[in-house]
Amino acid sequence: MDARIVLDWKVPNLSTLAYSHLAMRPCSTELTRKLQLTDGKNVTLRPIRPEDEQAWIQLLESCSPATIRDRFGGLVRQFNHQFAARFCFIDYDREMAIVAEIDDNGFKKLIGVGRLVAYADRSRASLALLVGDQWQRHGLAALLADHCLEVARGWKISQVVAETTADNLPARAILRSHDFREEVGDDGVVIARKTVQST
Repeated sequence: MDARIVLDWKVPNLSTLAYSHLAMRPCSTELTRKLQLTDGKNVTLRPIRPEDEQAWIQLLESCSPATIRDRFGGLVRQFNHQFAARFCFIDYDREMAIVAEIDDNGFKKLIGVGRLVAYADRSRASLALLVGDQWQRHGLAALLADHCLEVARGWKISQVVAETTADNLPARAILRSHDFREEVGDDGVVIARKTVQST
């Protein structure tokens, strides 16, 4: 048997992006924000980490079937590791999940998630929001949307797209407040788009 390695110190077209030499970009702490909900409760917004899996599952288990349906487009019956891995173990180069974390009597608890996924050509990205039922109408969805749009600008995304249903009035109100333009299809699906100015 034989093995051979060739090293080229003058590789052309090297990317200038940080961590571009890695197969998967590591989680960035630069996106962590400490904010307040409308009721004065302190909340930390930060990128999701693989070790958040159990807390993420607990968040989903605390949600009503209607909230799960609005987020995932159907009734999810099992919140197991196989399902959670798709959402908690991510490639931060093309996908970002911002979790909202609070201190609940000394324990860290997730109460919401905003997710941004870039399209293959990186000109557009999809946005999805999930807020636990107990924490809805506290301004959290707006904070998550703001943060995800900040990420989109940093990625130089030109358009962010969100999908919901015509009867999901709270989600539509959040999107409209962030200047998304709606298109309502005959099937009741609402496609909302926002042009993003890169930073």
